[in-house]
Amino acid sequence: VKQFRHDGRRAQLDRRLKGSKAERSFRAAVALAAAGIPTPEPLLLVESTRPNGPSFFVCRLASGGLEARYYFRALLAGREAEEYPAVAPEALVDAIAHLLR
Repeated sequence: VKQFRHDGRRAQLDRRLKGSKAERSFRAAVALAAAGIPTPEPLLLVESTRPNGPSFFVCRLASGGLEARYYFRALLAGREAEEYPAVAPEALVDAIAHLLR
C-alpha cells in the first residue's frame, strides 16, 4: 500500500491536471503488466473526494525484487558492487532502456 498526500497547492494542481500520483502509478503498473514487463500486480486505486485528500495505490506484494531507487542510491554513494553484487549494471541499463522504448 502506497499513500500519496496532496497537501500543497502544487500537488493539488498536479492532481487536477495529471491525475493523482496513485492514479498515475496504477496506470503505469497496468501498462507495464500489459507489455509483459514483470511488475507487482496492481489491485486497487483509492481516491479521496477532497482536493487535498490522500490517494492510495495498492498492489500485490512481490518478493525477490529490487526497487531501482535503492540501487541508484548505492551507485551514487559508490557502494553498488558491495550492496548489490548480483546486479549486472549493463543488464539493468538495458532493461530500463527497454521500458523507455
